[in-house]
Amino acid sequence: MSDIVNFAPSELTPEQSVVLSRAGYRDRLTYWSVINCLQPCWVMWYNPDPGCACISRGKRYELTGDKILLIPPHTLYSGEHSQAPRHYFIWFQASAPFDLPERKVIELPSQPFLERLYAAFSPGKRQLQQIYTLVHELLLSIPEDFFSHSDSPGKAQVINKAIRFINRNDGNIRNSDIAAELHLSPTRFNHLFKAEMGISPQRYCRQVRMYKAISLLQEGVDIKTAAGLCGFADRYHFSKEFKTYHNITPGKWLKTHQRVVDK
Repeated sequence: MSDIVNFAPSELTPEQSVVLSRAGYRDRLTYWSVINCLQPCWVMWYNPDPGCACISRGKRYELTGDKILLIPPHTLYSGEHSQAPRHYFIWFQASAPFDLPERKVIELPSQPFLERLYAAFSPGKRQLQQIYTLVHELLLSIPEDFFSHSDSPGKAQVINKAIRFINRNDGNIRNSDIAAELHLSPTRFNHLFKAEMGISPQRYCRQVRMYKAISLLQEGVDIKTAAGLCGFADRYHFSKEFKTYHNITPGKWLKTHQRVVDK
């Protein structure tokens, strides 16, 4: 090579980070209810078998064996299934520049990633390393211009600031407090948020709280404690909200979902 690139030690310190929230495999996906969902994390789906679809912004994405679906954070979507396919999934969070991409579903060809994906979900001592590597490879395969809008001025920048503020408060925040943070009236903020995101700010706040609830339950936190940490006064109201959002009670969720990849 004619040119040599040398990095200073400070430049080799990684600024980007990926954190796994959930990862798993279902041999036959018989229960799947996803209606107008908007997660504060990335979601990866891969189904070797047909029978599932993702609907977002009026477009339908069929889950087939030749593609992997990536749903960016804060992207409104629904899901449906007509059969019981095999289903691989990963929920993860990624720091800048991957934290606020364009809000639309990404379809990637599955072939370049299948060897890594199957290795990640096969018993072994390096499963987590395989999953983290897979996630990085998927992110790096996304065109750079998919992230360029996050630095653009105007409405998108205002809503991105609101999203970060809501997430820092785990969704336990009032519209008036968010609007004050953005120097907007509550009415103006509510209008801007709904126009950009497709749902109201408080509905998004509830989804952030329910995302946190799933993470807490998966970590082994009991239902009563999880309710308090998510800002609910008691277990009853927490269970009611959880069922409204996930279409299943926390107790039943614990029985039917378990961490597939262990540290």
